[in-house]
Amino acid sequence: MTDNRHGIVLALLCAFSFGVAPAVTRLAYMAGTDVFTASAGRFIAGVVGVAGLIVLTRGAMRLSARANWGALGLGVISSITSLGYMGAIFYIPASMAVLIFYMFPIVVAFGARWTEGEPITWVKLVGLVVAFIGLGIALGVTFEGLSPLGVGLAALASVGAAAHVLAISHVARWAGGATLPISLRSMTVAMVVSVSLLAGQGGPAWPVGTAGWLGLAGSILFFTLGITLMYATVARLGPVTTSVILNLEPLVAIVTAVLLLGEPFGLQQSMGAALVLRAVLWVQLRRRG
Repeated sequence: MTDNRHGIVLALLCAFSFGVAPAVTRLAYMAGTDVFTASAGRFIAGVVGVAGLIVLTRGAMRLSARANWGALGLGVISSITSLGYMGAIFYIPASMAVLIFYMFPIVVAFGARWTEGEPITWVKLVGLVVAFIGLGIALGVTFEGLSPLGVGLAALASVGAAAHVLAISHVARWAGGATLPISLRSMTVAMVVSVSLLAGQGGPAWPVGTAGWLGLAGSILFFTLGITLMYATVARLGPVTTSVILNLEPLVAIVTAVLLLGEPFGLQQSMGAALVLRAVLWVQLRRRG
């Protein structure tokens, strides 16, 4: 039970970190940086940060051959997911991209039936669907200006995110629960991909001004925390419960955008947020009961 509580705390911190990242990243974008610079910076800092954490905690760096190859595969999946999500936001409204992307908890629930042997209970399924509907309300999704390519990229990112979460569960078991060396290898692969793309675009586009640099630094910090915490959370709670709690991430993003960017937050966002929170709490309480 204690480990489960620790896992829930880690999941909440993960949702918070991933939720803050978009708003602070937008500050960097507004100051002149671009997607490729932010992405490369995130993964470079992630590799350095996780490696430093392993050294400070005197953790093991080595993995079994199976866990090692699994971790490298996670890096490939992470790269595909990130590129799909960024591309979707370029082609379709961000609210629609987020909504399509956050179908991944439902995909995880069905996928875990075969990969984890975890039953699809009506509590989990109803909770996931209600949370998804709440996200749609909170994000104020519009169907105007949709591009088939953008929708396809968002769907690819959603499937990639589900595959990532499900695969983490297996690779963590192969590694005996040691998630830091898994995260290090995964982010190293993603770093190579993102740096290669950045070089192909002509190099970094640095932000201008203090706010821009703070935004870029915040994007790097919160993304690194989020991805590291996600690996540890899945290892403790499993893929389905982790995915349910991560539905809180877009709500954190909305609140952060209101506080940092002055974006509107009205009755519609409040109702959607309340629905998501209700669904997540209901699933957790029913699991304990």
